Amino acid sequence: MTDELTSALEARGPEAASLRATDPDLPEAVRDRLVDFEAGVARPGDLEAIIEAEMRVASEDLAEEVRAVVRGGIVSSTRRIYAATTVLVLLSLLITLRIPELPLRDRSDAEVAAEAVETEGASPARE
Repeated sequence: MTDELTSALEARGPEAASLRATDPDLPEAVRDRLVDFEAGVARPGDLEAIIEAEMRVASEDLAEEVRAVVRGGIVSSTRRIYAATTVLVLLSLLITLRIPELPLRDRSDAEVAAEAVETEGASPARE
């Protein structure tokens, strides 16, 4: 881009005007500087330095806009994830509280062993 601009500026003819008119990526401030150059107000070296500085500022502004959009997307996605997770956790808690409490056993091991001894001692085969 800068090479095309430099060659167009050095040509100082309709090529510079066509570059200014056809390139939608040029910032408006750069287009204004090209108009000054075509009018003969600025020299190619001065104009090149000014255009490079303005292009740098424009690219930094674009980078900041992209950074803001990406950051907003990440924030939005993270918010959705946490909202969905919160709903799932609360739903799980409610379902867990609705499960009836059932004991695992009615009797302890000692009671089961005592009953087994009593049953063996009272059986007719031993008598």
